[in-house]
Amino acid sequence: MFVLCILFPAHIFAQNLSEAAGPKKPVSIIVDEVKAGEGLESQLPRVRNALYEAFSQMPMARPLAPVKVDRAKKLVFVSPSSSKADPAQKLKAARVALEAGQQAFVQFDYKNAENYLLGARDAFIVNLPYLETNRELIEVHMLLGRLYLAMKKSSQGQEAQNYDERARSEFQKVVYLDPTKKNLASQYSPEVAQVYQEVRKSIEDKGLLRLQIESNQNVTKIFVNGKYMGTSPIQMNVIPGEYFIRAEKEGFKSWYGPQHFSKSVEKLHIELKSDGFSDQLADLYRVREGAEQNALDIEDLVALSEKSGCRLILLANFEQATGEYRLLGQLFDAQNREFSQVAFASLGPTVENLRDTSFDLAFTLIGFLQEDGLIAGGPTAMNKARPDLTVGSQDRPSSNNQSKQNIKKPLYKQWWFWVGLAAVGAGGYFAVRGLQNSKSGIVIDNSGNF
Repeated sequence: MFVLCILFPAHIFAQNLSEAAGPKKPVSIIVDEVKAGEGLESQLPRVRNALYEAFSQMPMARPLAPVKVDRAKKLVFVSPSSSKADPAQKLKAARVALEAGQQAFVQFDYKNAENYLLGARDAFIVNLPYLETNRELIEVHMLLGRLYLAMKKSSQGQEAQNYDERARSEFQKVVYLDPTKKNLASQYSPEVAQVYQEVRKSIEDKGLLRLQIESNQNVTKIFVNGKYMGTSPIQMNVIPGEYFIRAEKEGFKSWYGPQHFSKSVEKLHIELKSDGFSDQLADLYRVREGAEQNALDIEDLVALSEKSGCRLILLANFEQATGEYRLLGQLFDAQNREFSQVAFASLGPTVENLRDTSFDLAFTLIGFLQEDGLIAGGPTAMNKARPDLTVGSQDRPSSNNQSKQNIKKPLYKQWWFWVGLAAVGAGGYFAVRGLQNSKSGIVIDNSGNF
């Protein structure tokens, strides 16, 4: 009987991939988050990618595009990182002050212009975490530099020297904010252009350093002094000095702060922390058995299905126990609120076989679907086959009819095959090993399904 349990199912399932996979037409499936065991969060991106790739290789499965899943999630859920205060509101006061300073400057009202522009500058700096571009901050510094040069003309002695130093200080900040800003002769007066070029040359004489920024999360958006520079990991040449660095990624808390760079090569490693929302989402996608199949958060999965237009959702757990990694999978039919059996795969002490194991898991789960795409053995599938039967009815087709049906069915679909397995593993497990020559082991959890 042990041989029947381990080897016979493997032979049947490995006969023909397209025959073993139940649906006759490709079915769409949401393959998204995975519930991770404690301390395994760092492995999740790799696990998610492996599962998505595995289902993509199934002839009868079509994983919903991630961009469509994300669009549906935004309609159903509200992330703390996406619900933070609107940057436009945060920066409104700074922009109003900048406009007032510009008006005062062209009207030669230098004192009021200085007050407005200093207020705008401080407001922009305080709200650097919300800036998507540093264009306005550059404009403030540039305008202040021009203002101080204008005020220098009407001053003498030490006061004039102070205004000159303040102008150069503002121009220095412009150079740091935008090293590409060079020839100003066509935009400003000769005096402004000359002083700016002197400041720029004094900074360039210090040479450039190589800055490397990486994050514990790939494809993290990196902002330097409020300007978007690209995604991590990223390298850039910058002038030695102090910079305001910000890192952003959906599902994680913003990271930002001033950083001073002076060495020829500088490396900055950023550790992003979850905002807690991603963990909640991952928990939503957990494998469910028994009473868990009636949990209240099932409604969130149903809503996600409705918004995405995708009926099937993959539920998955990635765990580690007794020194071995394990991957569990289950299909949820959100439209009919039905769950498939649970497939369990052991990877061993490492995750090097993750891709093969994910393929086997996807193969097995697709095999739980009938030709019409419904979950095999579920009430909806049974009612569709026998409209005269109610859900949970104990009636069964007559033995004569059943015998006629079995003649036409593939071996793995015949009733005695599954009853034999049930006799071996009722309330327990049966294994399917060696699918597609991988090293993983698949165990189907039938507890509560017989």
